[in-house]
Amino acid sequence: MIRSIIVDDEPKSRNLLVRSLKDFCPKVDVVGTAESVDTASKLIEKLKPDLVFLDIEMPEKSGLHLLENNSNHKFHSIIISAYERYAVNAIKHQVLDYLLKPLNIDELVNAVNKVPPKAVAITESDKLLQLIEKFPASSEKKHKPIAIQTTNGQDFIFIQHIMYCQADGNCTWFYLNNGQKLISSKNLGTYEKILPQNYEQDEHCFYRVHHSALVNLHYITRFNNKENYVIMKNGTQINVAQRRKSTFQRILRQSCIT
Repeated sequence: MIRSIIVDDEPKSRNLLVRSLKDFCPKVDVVGTAESVDTASKLIEKLKPDLVFLDIEMPEKSGLHLLENNSNHKFHSIIISAYERYAVNAIKHQVLDYLLKPLNIDELVNAVNKVPPKAVAITESDKLLQLIEKFPASSEKKHKPIAIQTTNGQDFIFIQHIMYCQADGNCTWFYLNNGQKLISSKNLGTYEKILPQNYEQDEHCFYRVHHSALVNLHYITRFNNKENYVIMKNGTQINVAQRRKSTFQRILRQSCIT
């Protein structure tokens, strides 16, 4: 069983979630509820739950405050909020999922299914990390996946699948060649250092054309050097900073067959 607590200042919301979990998520055992962050902190200390269902906007302190101040306790969290605007901050706290009110049962079930079995989760994660470490640390970085921290945990993606990255404050959006996009809690500068930038050695070479954009040269279909923008394979237009233009043009010339 997954021992859980519910944190929400609205009694109706707490009761609805208790009933929904009982009817549709039988493996979840609700061992307590709280109407405030302070009450929830005491419950977490006492009950040591596996999972916390957490509202964001509450009187006095927000749900994010609970996550920030209970990082020493190992529990998973699922946000259930009436507002989308906290999603990026929630990602930084590695929440399992971010659900919007009114609650959708299918989304609730999917979110609960993301809770890893206690023993298996650690074992499988360690195995995967060990496997990744076995990849050769050579110039063939395109064959080595990178770990992207998302709301669902960690996604491991191969470099050749990344079309471009865009900054969103201290977070980074990854746009993949299959149309999928992921958001990481790390900033764009972190990935600028990780992704390959040697066009002579890597087919999938990245260049930071703008302070907010890092592009894979392999997926550029057009460069407008008068208006300073590139068109990516998916049709997205990305601006090229004037101060980066000359270096970018030189790299494009040297990385293409002429």
